[in-house]
Amino acid sequence: MAKEIITVNGKDFLVREDRAKAFRAFNWMSVVFTILLAILIFVLANLFFLLFFGDSSETPEQIQNSVSTGR
Repeated sequence: MAKEIITVNGKDFLVREDRAKAFRAFNWMSVVFTILLAILIFVLANLFFLLFFGDSSETPEQIQNSVSTGR
């Protein structure tokens, strides 16, 4: 079976080819997961600020009138 060299914490290790591919795949999945988590946090933070601090175009009186009239 073919051998490849991987570097972990600055040390080189000679491992089988399938182990090297699994190592690289895990590293890429970690990067992708981190990016997706950052995007999710960004979107949720934007939604939070839009919902709680967004400027409403209706005044409280207009909201009350629409609720009481059923519109």
